[in-house]
Amino acid sequence: MKYGACAFKQQGRGEPNNNTSNFASNIKKCKVKVMVMNRIRLIGFAVLCCVCAEVSAKGRPMRPFEMQHKVRVIENVKTVGLLIDAHPFREDLNAVLVAGFLNDGRLQVVGADDLQDRAEQLGVTLESLPSRSDSQLVSGLLGERGVLLRLRILNDSRQRFRRGFFPRNQALTRMTYQVRAEIQVLKTGKRFDPQFIEVVHEVTDSELKGTPRGAVAQAIRERSLQALFREVLGLFLPVTERVSVYFFNDKKCNMRVMAEHIEQGDMAHALDVGLQAAADLEAFGEVKVVDQSRLHFNIGALYLFERRFDKALYHLERAFELEPIDDGLAVLLLARRAATHEASTAARLEEDRDQLLSQLRRLKGWRKDGLIDVEEYREQRMSVLQGYQTEAGLTMAERLAKARALYEEKLISEKEYKLLKNKIFESVDH
Repeated sequence: MKYGACAFKQQGRGEPNNNTSNFASNIKKCKVKVMVMNRIRLIGFAVLCCVCAEVSAKGRPMRPFEMQHKVRVIENVKTVGLLIDAHPFREDLNAVLVAGFLNDGRLQVVGADDLQDRAEQLGVTLESLPSRSDSQLVSGLLGERGVLLRLRILNDSRQRFRRGFFPRNQALTRMTYQVRAEIQVLKTGKRFDPQFIEVVHEVTDSELKGTPRGAVAQAIRERSLQALFREVLGLFLPVTERVSVYFFNDKKCNMRVMAEHIEQGDMAHALDVGLQAAADLEAFGEVKVVDQSRLHFNIGALYLFERRFDKALYHLERAFELEPIDDGLAVLLLARRAATHEASTAARLEEDRDQLLSQLRRLKGWRKDGLIDVEEYREQRMSVLQGYQTEAGLTMAERLAKARALYEEKLISEKEYKLLKNKIFESVDH
């Protein structure tokens, strides 16, 4: 009907026309026109939606976690006691210690295991806390400036999605925790109403690059738990304070994680976990000396496996300074001998390299002065390079590494590099 009215108006001033063929062609033209306009509107609307989605994805900065409700900051807190009910992640959460600094000193976090020991000494059970308002009883656990905190994870979810419209945006794995936090401030005896916190943590694929497939879930969980505890500490710390979160306590959580990586053959991640734990212990840690010694010993052993002898020696000596390890003396002596050998070998290789460069410069000068022709220059040059590679006492790997270093420094051409490798392989075959 609308096409007919449109065509009727095109006949001129709204007057009827008995020419049926003209009327039919006008109807066809109007139909095409309406279809084209509808397509243009649809495409424009789609482009506008895409632009808005991309702008919203880029314009709003990504926040690692978001609070559902804003909670009042509690000041002058010295000690925080953590009671955790977090099935099915109870073991992981109980293995977490959170450390940070207040304006007037260190914030000490007491885990559920230590609280249980202190409660047994006082003859009470933790199940009644913090429902009880006996501040004197709880201050015996945490001190006068303590806060008792009970965490209950109500639910958790894991979702994988891609942020933004265009393919260049990174894929994310989002972990969501809804946490019920019950807080009791012992300084005044006042008990706050239960606070509900929702923590949303996003992990990009690039952050998980290099993580073994079987360890991805564990890595995401650890990062999410760190975000959770940073949010919880936001109740006690000013906004300007920075909080460091680490996984280490008497259960030797980091040692367990290191052992898992070692069993999987992933020495690099095992070393990363150990180094992070060592750094946190240096900054905040109040852990048994024997555990610190064992941690440094494990790091030194991993460095020894990676043939980084100077760093291995540093951590092994640090371990023996803290607590001598009876069965680790042979490892320490091996690291000392390897570090000494590495230093002497490095000095000798540097001296050999200087001699090589001097010989190559001399040959180049002879070629420039016309004392030798091109063919003689190439032969003499290859002879010098081959002598540098086939030095007695070097393994095939060391010879290949020396050749590779010369090629990367552009001291030899790609053709010469290939010839050198062939000569090295031939010398090994013979």
